[in-house]
Amino acid sequence: IFDARAVSERLKFIPTPLKQGYFTYDYDGLKITNIKWINDEDGYIKIYKDKNTTLKYCIGGDTAGDGSDYFVGQVLSNNGEQVAVLRHQMDADLYAKQMYCLGKYYNEALLAIEVNFDSFPIRELERLNYWNMYIREQNDTFTGAIKKAHGFRTDMFTRPRIISQLVEIVRESTYLFNDKSTLEEMLTFVRNEKGRAEAQQGAHDDLIMALAIAYAAIKQIPQTMTHESVEDDEQSFFEYGG
Repeated sequence: IFDARAVSERLKFIPTPLKQGYFTYDYDGLKITNIKWINDEDGYIKIYKDKNTTLKYCIGGDTAGDGSDYFVGQVLSNNGEQVAVLRHQMDADLYAKQMYCLGKYYNEALLAIEVNFDSFPIRELERLNYWNMYIREQNDTFTGAIKKAHGFRTDMFTRPRIISQLVEIVRESTYLFNDKSTLEEMLTFVRNEKGRAEAQQGAHDDLIMALAIAYAAIKQIPQTMTHESVEDDEQSFFEYGG
């Protein structure tokens, strides 16, 4: 699916993580406080570029499901660069709390987490009052009215579109990607006998799907960091023609 030559070439020049670890925090059953970063060479969060106060960020999330054993978070700056990756086998509530901390760390990043297989992380983030989450429109099955909900849903319409968009970005701007595991996953992402894009047998696609979701959601980064704003960022990646 992806340009194997471009991906293989990028793998020769990827940076080592700036730091690796995870977040600790205090949790009283209602809210998270006292968030701290812990350096750990075996940690499940890899940071390639630290937060920049002049940038805004978007985090795409893929929950463990559809053959995947991992919860994933892909962090993009609003110029489209992959700056951090979370990938770990964990319980859904702990994933939600790490994503909460990761979002707070990256300037209260926009969180866009898939809701197909497990909506609990989104519900937990709502309960924790994390305000900056991706908003999708959906039809009310009873009234036919359009209503808004948090979380990204991949379906027969959105999945091919976001994958095709990612294929183009990888082909044209491979320099944006810094994570070895993500690039390696691209090399095992193929079309099956029915033409569906998916991980080949024995491989995973959780990093790819989280990345595709992040790029799909990046236009919803708010111009101003307020609870009400869901407008597009004036300097988003796609407005640069990326």
